[in-house]
Amino acid sequence: MQGSGDEGVILVSFGSVVGYNFGVNERILQVMAMAFSKLPQKVIWKLKLDDTSKISLSDNVKLISWLPQNDILGHNKTRLFIAHAGINGLLESIYHGIPMICSPFFGDQFSNALMAQNSGFAEAITLATISSQELIDVIRKVINTPRYRETARRISKSIKLLPRQPFKEAADWVEYTQAQGGLEFLRPRALDMSFYQLYNLDILLLVFSVLSVILYIAYIFLKVVVKRLFKSSKKQKTK
Repeated sequence: MQGSGDEGVILVSFGSVVGYNFGVNERILQVMAMAFSKLPQKVIWKLKLDDTSKISLSDNVKLISWLPQNDILGHNKTRLFIAHAGINGLLESIYHGIPMICSPFFGDQFSNALMAQNSGFAEAITLATISSQELIDVIRKVINTPRYRETARRISKSIKLLPRQPFKEAADWVEYTQAQGGLEFLRPRALDMSFYQLYNLDILLLVFSVLSVILYIAYIFLKVVVKRLFKSSKKQKTK
């Protein structure tokens, strides 16, 4: 980190689930490796990969299977976080005021990436279709455009200025609940509902019954209409 100079460090991590043959394939790895080789920044890349021979790494890239993500994001040399937009990484990044490039793969990552982009501290991409040059352009855009870091720092400041730290607030509410003796109004209604009520099976049964009756009436009506049309056509042929 200290040897990265003024250019700083780019952190790349896709969590503990996304890896080779699960979200990341050989093409994506090659695109990323080629893009990183053309950057002036140092790149710390967390990657679960058994066969590192699938990609050729440049001297500015350090490949590692585990890293202290929160500590690196909190370092003053970190310039950018490239991730999958998992909620934990997203919160850690904005807490430390680090702009992001998000490439979601599944689940809530898509909505998280969209939220980060709309908030102004990130750009959302799709690694499965992006080219090396396009990735380089996005990286340079986020790092060299002041508004991304300024927005990230503004959000970070607002989080750090909360009257109470989140863990303190959570502890206070637990103690308050214990002191009040349970607070029954906080008990979820779903715990007292029967199975068919919880999953709206009674509503679905009613809707299904009504639709069945409507379809049956429509079937009888069409059957009568077709029968009469057939009889009318038969009489005309007989005449």
